[in-house]
Amino acid sequence: MTDTDRSLPVPTLPEAALAELDAAVVVLEGTSLPVRLAALVGGSVEALKRRLPDVAQRGLDEAVRRALEAAMQAALRSAPGRTGPLPNDWLHRGLIAASGVAGGAFGLPGTLLELPVSTTLLLRQVAAVAAEQRRTCPTPRCRPNA
Repeated sequence: MTDTDRSLPVPTLPEAALAELDAAVVVLEGTSLPVRLAALVGGSVEALKRRLPDVAQRGLDEAVRRALEAAMQAALRSAPGRTGPLPNDWLHRGLIAASGVAGGAFGLPGTLLELPVSTTLLLRQVAAVAAEQRRTCPTPRCRPNA
């Protein structure tokens, strides 16, 4: 018997499992309600921004860029590679959740005050993951984009 004569058995799944897999595909490939709402709000914000004069649009873009740069600098100053008594993942999740609750409790003014805080916390988490990746994989060969 040659290798071409042999074939691997084809696994079969019960109908209930196949239906469950089909439902999972629909959920994973579909667009969730929060994503649709974010796109709707983002689209309306972009439409409002396009109605502004060019100089105002450029000023707004510059202000957002400076705010993001300041948030990133603050996140990096907090030594994201350092570990403390609590696991970093849990600490960050707790702080971000508390920030979101505080912003939501005070409506739009609270959200406007909370947004820079949560952005900085999210950027710090990204930096912590990057620091962990560097620590566990110190050579460029094992980093995907090195």
